[in-house]
Amino acid sequence: MSGDGMFDRLHDRLGEEHTDSPLTLSDLLDFPDDERAVVRHIMRAKHPERAHEVAAGLGLSTEEFARIVGSLSIRGVVITVDDCLRIAPMQSNARVNPGGVWGKLGDL
Repeated sequence: MSGDGMFDRLHDRLGEEHTDSPLTLSDLLDFPDDERAVVRHIMRAKHPERAHEVAAGLGLSTEEFARIVGSLSIRGVVITVDDCLRIAPMQSNARVNPGGVWGKLGDL
């Protein structure tokens, strides 16, 4: 059994440059106004809403809302879970305490 195929695939995979970075919340600021309004409505809803409820809440026609949600879902911003629209998990920057001496500086 030859391992050349596996190593070739690994080499090819490692040689690829991945330029697509995960979406962050700050990226939402660059969205067009209509897309930002839909995302903001979904994020601020007290409970998950169905598509027609979000469209009605924003006063959008079915066609216009379908275009906006389609664009957002293709980019991985919005997902549908149990027939309700939700924001897809996004990258977040976590603050990590470096520990050691640097962690003790906060105690002063």
